[in-house]
Amino acid sequence: MKSIKKTTLIFILTGIYFIPTVEAQSTYNDVATIFYTRCTKCHHDNQVAYFSLLTYNETLPYTQFIQTDLISSHMPPWFADTAYATSGHAATRFLHEDTLTTVEKNKILQWINDGSLEGNPQLAPAPPVYNAKYKLNGTASLNLQIPTFTSNSGLTNEFPYDCFSIPTGLTTDRWLQAFEVVPGNYPAVHSVVVTLDTTGNSQSNTSGYCANQPNEIYLGGWTPGAIPTIFPNQPSLKAGIKIPTGSNIILRVHYASGSGGMVDSTKIRMFFYPENETGIRQIHSDAFIQYWGNQGVGGSDIPANTIKSISATPAIQTLSHSLPPVSDISLFSIYPLSRNICTAAKDYAFSGSDTIPLIHFNLWDYEWEGNYYFSKLLKIPAGYTLKTERLFDNTSNNVHQPNSPPKNVNFGLTAADEILFDTFQWLDYQAGDELIDMKALIAGDTLLTVGINNVSIPTSIQFFVYPNPASDKLSIYLSKKSEYKGRIYSVTGQNVLQIETFRDTLTIDVKNIPGGLYIIEITDSKTNERITKKIVITN
Repeated sequence: MKSIKKTTLIFILTGIYFIPTVEAQSTYNDVATIFYTRCTKCHHDNQVAYFSLLTYNETLPYTQFIQTDLISSHMPPWFADTAYATSGHAATRFLHEDTLTTVEKNKILQWINDGSLEGNPQLAPAPPVYNAKYKLNGTASLNLQIPTFTSNSGLTNEFPYDCFSIPTGLTTDRWLQAFEVVPGNYPAVHSVVVTLDTTGNSQSNTSGYCANQPNEIYLGGWTPGAIPTIFPNQPSLKAGIKIPTGSNIILRVHYASGSGGMVDSTKIRMFFYPENETGIRQIHSDAFIQYWGNQGVGGSDIPANTIKSISATPAIQTLSHSLPPVSDISLFSIYPLSRNICTAAKDYAFSGSDTIPLIHFNLWDYEWEGNYYFSKLLKIPAGYTLKTERLFDNTSNNVHQPNSPPKNVNFGLTAADEILFDTFQWLDYQAGDELIDMKALIAGDTLLTVGINNVSIPTSIQFFVYPNPASDKLSIYLSKKSEYKGRIYSVTGQNVLQIETFRDTLTIDVKNIPGGLYIIEITDSKTNERITKKIVITN
């Protein structure tokens, strides 16, 4: 459909003037890339979302839903406060922030208000291409799959947890570098937590009431839209988790409400470091913050029709590593967990006069629980204590209230209970950890079929860099004539050279750049299209 020019009618005392504006009604071509980069990692075929947003015809029937979700901030499903900070500390940011800028949101809303026009389909940008099955490239070192299982979600346990303990069969110790969970039935699976049993003695528990055991080590998990777990593996930071010989991997599958009778066969693809790899730093994990209420003694934890605030610090008796830490640690990730009665949450580290912000939810939504990876390792000095503040609203005003009318709620393991269980992944601190740019480091990992917070959108631009490796001069050639700018940055994200505006060819001097692996990024100044390549400098 052709776009239509708007005309503005202006009344002045001396007459009536018709002044045509230059503002044209927006079309799908103006917003397609926003959908591609912000929405389609979930909204494409065979994913958790129920409809695809890869084309105009697929998007058009859902514009009213999109409008409602954007206005209410229900989509994209990102509820952590990206501006959370306290005095003296920068805002805590994460690798996988699924957010829209105000400009992007307004562009989509304007397109819908303008009538959701298609525009010239021949001018529409090409949609991204996704792997039909996986988000990690290559052949996994080890594939493990649960036995075919029928979801036991039902009236007595609407959100069952079922644990599947699967022997690794490893005959030598291996270091885990990355993994991804692949649900066997997306509508049936609410989330998956992956743990390691180093003894190999654990048994499967499909009662629907399975919980983590004290000897399990948290590895990561899967939630809708989440990126796979990738541990940094560059010279500046090489980290992983040791998987001992004879150990078991436990997949704790949380089946969705209403999924009873659906058949599932969830699996995990695991990628190991080479057997002779050295210098790998161990990632530890602990549920540092837990709260289990009064355990049925002294009445209900959260009585019906009440609002209750709860603060919790580490449950020392449950930990293999106690806090306050006896030495500095570097936080890698945090997995906060509460259920539907919880409406707000804040985690931080403190030491009397100082507070280090970790994560904050103005509105907690249990449907979108998940692991949050810090964009930079977060140093927690010795002597600091981790703490959470939670708000629980057990009234009918809570939009996520599961009971009508509200009922008394306790902390526990059943679907009717509340929970407060925050898990952390961390490393023993080394000088400079807090300076490492995790986003830049992991986003360039070759295992990823798409990057952090972006998609692989096809491009007609051919981008050549030569020689590569380079020691003196580096030449850049782009097949499309346009205006470009760029930069060279290290694998830890530090800029080492800014490339000023040029046309389609350029030669730059790199002899003063220290030898090593770098990323060269070129941006089309007119279309904002961005392409990158890895380069090696041999000085």
